[in-house]
Amino acid sequence: MWLAIGGVNIWALIEWTDSLRQVALSPANSCNLDSPTNIGIVCYVSLLIGETIIVLLTVWKGIHTFWLSGSICRHTQLVTTFYRDGIMFYLAIFVLLVMDVGLELQAPEGLKFIADLYVP
Repeated sequence: MWLAIGGVNIWALIEWTDSLRQVALSPANSCNLDSPTNIGIVCYVSLLIGETIIVLLTVWKGIHTFWLSGSICRHTQLVTTFYRDGIMFYLAIFVLLVMDVGLELQAPEGLKFIADLYVP
């Protein structure tokens, strides 16, 4: 799974770097680059799909483990914390990733890469 996601990300990064151009009104020797395409979103989506699969497998294993034992009390606090915190971490990252993709898709052309802009 990770090899497939890595392959998709390498392809998307090659396509993205081929489409880079200088930001309008920036000095000729600056590093302010912009891309007219949204191919970078492919990296976000592929990583989100990979992490979603891992979380679904973790949830499935957690439910299966707790179901077989018949009680949450029979497990150590470490195992319970592992499942709980892993799922909470995924939800936090999921919200941030969805917000990032949404802002990237909805930003006007001149503001798409404002976080990357460096003005000395």
